Amino acid sequence: MLANNAPITGVIDYFVLAGGGAGGGANGGGAGGGGAGGVRSTVSPTASSGSLENKLTYALGTTYTVTVGAGGAGVAGGNGSSGNNSVFSNNLVFSAITSTGGGGGGKDIALGANNGASGGSGGGSAGGAGGVGGSASPAGQGYAGASADQGGGGGAGAVGTVSGQGGTGITEGISGTSITLAGGGSPYNKTAIGFGAAAGSSALNSSPTAAAANRGGGGGGAWRSAGTDMAGSNGGSGYVYIRYPDSLAAATSTTGTPTITTSGGYRRYVWTASGSITF
Repeated sequence: MLANNAPITGVIDYFVLAGGGAGGGANGGGAGGGGAGGVRSTVSPTASSGSLENKLTYALGTTYTVTVGAGGAGVAGGNGSSGNNSVFSNNLVFSAITSTGGGGGGKDIALGANNGASGGSGGGSAGGAGGVGGSASPAGQGYAGASADQGGGGGAGAVGTVSGQGGTGITEGISGTSITLAGGGSPYNKTAIGFGAAAGSSALNSSPTAAAANRGGGGGGAWRSAGTDMAGSNGGSGYVYIRYPDSLAAATSTTGTPTITTSGGYRRYVWTASGSITF
């Protein structure tokens, strides 16, 4: 039964964050940082898009599936793996809200320097002037990685830097709480963790710190002088967050164990693992 004589349709705000890319591996230098997971949202635009997306309209009985993208995995002696997409969809292809996983960072020059991969935000390259950072593709979900030796991965708020810092993240504006996420990964302690624990970092000859779970940050690129091949750190997983006015009825069912709250005039649902919701 509908609450407060609410209509049979409603509108949904969403924030869909993909998994971040892993940092590149190393054995003779510094690798590129992973790119942040892509962001699509009705309430917190990426700085690269500069605009909000349109809200979704649902009808009672509609089921939406929720896919939460995992972060990319670091590879010993190889390029970082790209992150996985996050999706909020009513199973009609044209209506799917898909955020693209972040691009993996390039492995270091001693391992045969490689470019950063493209993604929601692009991975940083490694290997000097010849390295090319990954692009933000599709456009509007984040920023490119840096084209440099030990380049920073792109973030949702800015490009990666040639000095190695990952691009800054953005503040999520749907939960009512300020959370910084989707920062780009960087090599060798270039303060990526300072971007809201959104990204990984690494120190010389030590294992990189993985990006925080459910923050969509890029993983840190490895930094090793010589020895056994070292993997870059894993990217952070994403999440899917929706809200709609609390004058409308609660969902009839959910899966995936979302966190459900009601405050400030909204019902809020956040998934850190894949699931579904039926209105």
